[in-house]
Amino acid sequence: METLLQRIRRLSGDEYSQVRKAVVAYSGGVDSTATALLLGELGIEVITVSLDLGQGISQAKRNAPLVSKKNFFFDAKEQLLEYAKKAVWANSMFKGHPNGEGLSRPLIALYLVQAAEKEGAQAVVHGSSGVGNDQFRMDNAIRVLAPQLHIIAPVRDWNLSREDSVSYLQKRKVKIKIEGKKPFSVDENFWCRTIRYGALSEDDFGVPQEAYAWTCAPSACPSLPVKVSFQFENGFPTKAIIGEGKGKKEFSGVPMFEALNKIGGENGIGRQNCIEDKIVGLKSHEVFECPAASIISFAHKELERLTLTSAELDMKDYIDHSWARLVFRGGWYTRLRNSTEAFISQTQGAVCGTVELSLCRGGITLLSMKSPHALYDSRLSSREGTFNQRDSRTFAKLYGLQDVIAYRMDLE
Repeated sequence: METLLQRIRRLSGDEYSQVRKAVVAYSGGVDSTATALLLGELGIEVITVSLDLGQGISQAKRNAPLVSKKNFFFDAKEQLLEYAKKAVWANSMFKGHPNGEGLSRPLIALYLVQAAEKEGAQAVVHGSSGVGNDQFRMDNAIRVLAPQLHIIAPVRDWNLSREDSVSYLQKRKVKIKIEGKKPFSVDENFWCRTIRYGALSEDDFGVPQEAYAWTCAPSACPSLPVKVSFQFENGFPTKAIIGEGKGKKEFSGVPMFEALNKIGGENGIGRQNCIEDKIVGLKSHEVFECPAASIISFAHKELERLTLTSAELDMKDYIDHSWARLVFRGGWYTRLRNSTEAFISQTQGAVCGTVELSLCRGGITLLSMKSPHALYDSRLSSREGTFNQRDSRTFAKLYGLQDVIAYRMDLE
């Protein structure tokens, strides 16, 4: 019977004959640990790279010495914050999908490539499967940044299953924590927590409560609302104030996301249950927890409605969707993203002001907002205001004139 290593050699063929050194995206979990050790058995020197994007990398730091003598650990939260700012500008909730991996994968690829070039590696290794969208996000990014590098994705290229990885580690007596029979696959950063596979693969599309880690069920949340206030500048919150009176606390930057994830999760905000369309044509059941992203995006969208013209909002709605779809499908390093983002960023100069929200049992309610760029004017917008209603009489006769004529012709 063919062993796992024999199968990998057969599937790899001569593709990796020139690979002497490889940089591995390392989480410290079962699959990345097995991958790194298998590469070592193929005679390839392994270097691990682990990024802290808000999920913490204690597991990677603990297990990396088991697979490599050279391991790099990076705190990339501030860079992800810059990517998240662009997502807020673009109202990036693509079909209920917060685009967490669309934002993080290009950043991971960048660090992998930089490490590979610094260390003289011939390949980079990532853990994407052949059914998901991450393979396209990672492969496209790596090809743009370093087309000379080989790309190895063992789950896809070697048909490496979780059972293969678990069995291999057990045979080698590698001491690493292994989850139960049907674990959830979880990807996490401060923008979003993604849950897939395991019990989510059942046909009834139910979600066991144990799948959730950041959010409580709305029915189990506190009944008293929590107030959150934002100060926006150029389309992004420079600070958030959580609570009222003496108990209020102020946050900005990455700590703002962390605090909003906590308070939002405690109040049932940010659960998204989606059927995702994969690029390869499959559908997948995925669940997301994104309290901070949901709260900030809600506030941003409302402030845009106050400060942008209807024509800008119409055009931006289309461009936002295009940007989110492009990032979702692995197009971060493209001219089209730069072009659509140029329009989006141009609109954000007016998106300034304060927004006050109430969070309660899964709901977000707008309490108030103010902006020096507000296009709403109470002196004009009421019937008792300074706007002369009679000016609309002639306009009303001309409005929709072509449609009226066309419909009348059909009646005749």
